Amino acid sequence: MAARRFLRLAACVAAPAALFAAAAAAAAPASAALAARIDGEPVYAATVDTLWQQRRASQPTLTRRAVLDEVIEVRLLSARANVAAPKTPGTTVAFAPEVVVEERLVAALHEAYGKDIEAAIKRQDAAPGFAGARV
Repeated sequence: MAARRFLRLAACVAAPAALFAAAAAAAAPASAALAARIDGEPVYAATVDTLWQQRRASQPTLTRRAVLDEVIEVRLLSARANVAAPKTPGTTVAFAPEVVVEERLVAALHEAYGKDIEAAIKRQDAAPGFAGARV
């Protein structure tokens, strides 16, 4: 459960960081200083410095290396989150047989008696003094 929460938090952090990194990459010249490469994609020093300056406003003891480590972790987690889950051969996802039977029964009853049921409900709702609750 904590891992899922961490991944969700990482995804929330990754979206703005990814947008910022994409904008920085588009604006960065070919000779811009790199702080790191993650799966062949550059992390520019200007990006890390900007994030570090923003975060130091609320955390004065934060180091540049901590920000770089966080950017790397978020990028790796976001790349992992976008990968499809492995499929196990022979495994299918389906409703339990009882649920399928019950759904078919409800559909058949609704088809056969739907209008009668709706009319009965309307009559019951219109009856004076009726304070029944619908479920």
